Amino acid sequence: MSEEFEIILVKYFTGEASSEEIKRVEEWKNSSADNQKELDRYRILWEDSQRLTLYSDERVEAALAETKEKIPEFKKNNWFFYVRQIAAVFILSVLIASLYNYFSEQGSSSNKYKQPAMQEVIAHCGMTTRIVLPDGSPVFLFPGSKLKFPVVFTGDVRNVKLEGEAYFKVTENKSMPFIVNTGELNVKVLGTEFNVRANPDEDFIETVLVKGKVLIEKNIGDRSISLKTLKPAQRAVYCKKNKKLSLKNVDNTSNYTAWTEGTLVFDGAPLGKVVKKLEKWYNVKIEIKDDRLKKFKLTGKFYNEPIETVLALLQYSSTFKYKIYNSDKDNRIKRIVLTYN
Repeated sequence: MSEEFEIILVKYFTGEASSEEIKRVEEWKNSSADNQKELDRYRILWEDSQRLTLYSDERVEAALAETKEKIPEFKKNNWFFYVRQIAAVFILSVLIASLYNYFSEQGSSSNKYKQPAMQEVIAHCGMTTRIVLPDGSPVFLFPGSKLKFPVVFTGDVRNVKLEGEAYFKVTENKSMPFIVNTGELNVKVLGTEFNVRANPDEDFIETVLVKGKVLIEKNIGDRSISLKTLKPAQRAVYCKKNKKLSLKNVDNTSNYTAWTEGTLVFDGAPLGKVVKKLEKWYNVKIEIKDDRLKKFKLTGKFYNEPIETVLALLQYSSTFKYKIYNSDKDNRIKRIVLTYN
């Protein structure tokens, strides 16, 4: 099912679909028994979403923990993979509920000129989350990241605000540019695929272009100035300390986007940066006891591996050793300490 059709389904459930869109949904539904079942599943998801928006983060975390205990697969070392899937479903239902609330408000004359409500999606540590923006653009959020955007894009630009890392597949709209705001920089596009890394605790902002073309802008007060235009297979890195932007060609952009498919790739990355990713990916605290280790460069590719396996393999090409401390309560990993070997 395409992202465009998912948006039509939202409008179908909220009563905002046009006659042509209603006809399209009905024809799709009647074309097969499987489509009928899928539509029923979406309808249940939409109905449940109205209750989910009332849940606090604590209730969501508790529900995920309870589910993890009930499902046999969670008892394996790769339980985090399944948690990510649940997170994606939860986020989808929250978005549907937000769109429903927005369309309901628009139906009232008293709210005719009201600005669109803002939605903030947080991918908790240990959870990679996929969402679909109001324009049909799919976005993947790296664990520990958050994205803020309007429930419906209006005006002449599509503005979103990112804190963390995300992979965007922007739906083309030449009359409404798409802008990712990361604080100091903007990434401006019409329609393209790219990865942005903008963590508050890191001293750089990185953009890797997969398809299309993007413009990197620097924010100065209430205005923006153009810095660089990226072509496919190029990587732009902005240093927060010296305020300079460097541009490099990359051999394989998939190394920067593989995380969207459950794969972590480290290609000569300093251990300090590797640890930051592992902490968010596995939702665990990792301490480096010797600063000499932080700049040691590591290489490796891991698909849905437990953290014990990742550390063991990385250890072969480095000079560190690690010790895992488990929680007394549930025997889950509490923290990991790295020391110089």
